[in-house]
Amino acid sequence: RESQQVSYLYCFLFFSRAFRRAITCFSLKERLPLVLTFSLCLIIMKFLVLLLSLLLVLACGFSLVRLLMKSFRSVRVTIAVASRVSLSAFGFLCSFSMFLRVSSSPLRD
Repeated sequence: RESQQVSYLYCFLFFSRAFRRAITCFSLKERLPLVLTFSLCLIIMKFLVLLLSLLLVLACGFSLVRLLMKSFRSVRVTIAVASRVSLSAFGFLCSFSMFLRVSSSPLRD
């Protein structure tokens, strides 16, 4: 599963670099709408991936709450553990999204 995600990332980076190389033959006036469209598509894709990841983290957190409520008697411990796990996973996804934003900017040369 991880190799599939890595291959998707390599494919995405390959096509973003290929797009940057292909648009350099246009003038700045011709290139600007293409770059803006590509940037908008990247923003939309990142938002959808982040939203899907957040929903996945929340679903895992809720299933963890249900599992821990069967194990522990205290509801506070259960909610604290599940929220900590969900927030750490969400923090990782946010930092990874920021890394992709910096490394795959179409205007970066």
